[in-house]
Amino acid sequence: MKSTKSRGLDEAILQGIASGIVITDSRGIITQTNRAMEKVFHLERKKVIGKLFWEIFPSWEDENLQKIVLKVLKTGEPYQNERIRYLSMEEASEPGEHTGCPFPEIVFSANINPIFKSERRIIGAVVVLDNLTDKVRLEEHLLKVNEELQKANRVKSDFLSMVSHEMRTPLTLIKMYTSMMADRKLGELTPKQEKALEVMNRRCRNLSDMIGDLLDLSRIEAGNIEMDFEPMDLRKHISLAAANLGYRVLEKELGLFIELEDDLPPVWADRDKFHRVMSNLLENAVKFTDEGGQIRVVAKSWKGGGKGQDGEWVLISVADTGIGIARQEFDKIFQKFYQVDGSDTRKHGGTGLGLSIAKEIVELHNGRIWVESEEGKGTTFFFTLPFAHNGAAVTKFKHVPSFSSEGAVPEQDKQSVSAHGKVTVLLIDDDEDFLAMMNEALEPDAFALHRSNNGIKALDMICGGLKPDIILLDITMPKVSGYELCKILKGLSATHHIPIVMLTASGQEEHIRKGYDAGASGYLVKPFNLDELKSCMDELLTEKAKS
Repeated sequence: MKSTKSRGLDEAILQGIASGIVITDSRGIITQTNRAMEKVFHLERKKVIGKLFWEIFPSWEDENLQKIVLKVLKTGEPYQNERIRYLSMEEASEPGEHTGCPFPEIVFSANINPIFKSERRIIGAVVVLDNLTDKVRLEEHLLKVNEELQKANRVKSDFLSMVSHEMRTPLTLIKMYTSMMADRKLGELTPKQEKALEVMNRRCRNLSDMIGDLLDLSRIEAGNIEMDFEPMDLRKHISLAAANLGYRVLEKELGLFIELEDDLPPVWADRDKFHRVMSNLLENAVKFTDEGGQIRVVAKSWKGGGKGQDGEWVLISVADTGIGIARQEFDKIFQKFYQVDGSDTRKHGGTGLGLSIAKEIVELHNGRIWVESEEGKGTTFFFTLPFAHNGAAVTKFKHVPSFSSEGAVPEQDKQSVSAHGKVTVLLIDDDEDFLAMMNEALEPDAFALHRSNNGIKALDMICGGLKPDIILLDITMPKVSGYELCKILKGLSATHHIPIVMLTASGQEEHIRKGYDAGASGYLVKPFNLDELKSCMDELLTEKAKS
């Protein structure tokens, strides 16, 4: 028999345990509890001692506690429940004080273990109740906050996508009008006007790149960015990216050198996305290099791999002799919206999106991107891409001719639509300014342009005898969308053979695929220029003539 001192020690230990403790005899009658039990469940000891356990807790989680406790006491098999939600209907109170307020929901875990007197004799059970209420409330709060953040992020991404989309159509008008002015189609220009036009074209390209960054950001955050991989000639596409910055290089009197290892095989890449990466790195090099500096682009085979993978890769570097980057900024510069110099007096502008998007694109190719730099001496960006025979990516849909403003049309690839004779064009777009501009852009001696601001009117024109050689079709229009109209035209015997080019501000792969599924032969993403439009039309008319 235990001494008074020993029993006192046992009681002190019991009362000092942070978990709620209930001890029952072999019949399930409560013989002892501790302070933690009283505090959590607001059940005074004098109210529960001598009562059956299942009278205090009739049930939890729809389980019959009488059966559970009696099973433990009979078989010795422990019971465990990691999360129980329980609403106590007892009155919350301190000893001698009744508040009359029901206690709110309690969340706890429960373990019921038998107490053995001997190997075969069970004399009771100990119930350990751990209060999880605060932890669960915090988890639920964090979950709700996370859901709200995700919702806010979706709203932000949708807003960025909508704003960028709406900016593309007016930007197309600006690009095409400036292109027409540069080609002297709207009259001769004075030297001052030529200079103003050059500035407008440059700023227009900057705005177009910014819109592209915003769209890519919204797609990346939504997980909707898709890749169209193909074998790609590095020599050609690095030269194209560099040529697009030729005016800036000349303006700052920079030395631009391109060194490519002989006999580099094609890389496995998305052409347009590659141009985004190269253009961003080259633009940064030009931006942060003072007059008279140098920029060097090098491409060579490399066995270092990407994302921890071995194999044959190409290593591309873009080095400049500019202002350099502090070592503590190396990781930060790839974060969204981060500016090395974010002050009101900073010399160089930008959104801080280019490098973060470049990193996402390179990693979607399974490659890596990093930087080496020394303040005052220059910066070198490196990135890797897989060679075509080492590429494991798969194109998302069957390759069909598509045209995008993401990359410039090489001079040698530009063709003349006039080779097909006078071309009858039906343009369907609800933007009256765009219709008027296209009327100016397409020369009357090479094109017979017919315009319609909605699909119903266009169908009436065709039923009235119009026989276009090619149809240019906007997607977002009232009454009948471009997708619906395209399906209708492809279902009519009089028009099913006519190539249709979708004109839209949305360059998302799902929309492009939807256009081709509807029967389109080509796809032009706004903002595009006149040369891109003519090149697209010429290719489709050539294919039509061969069929």
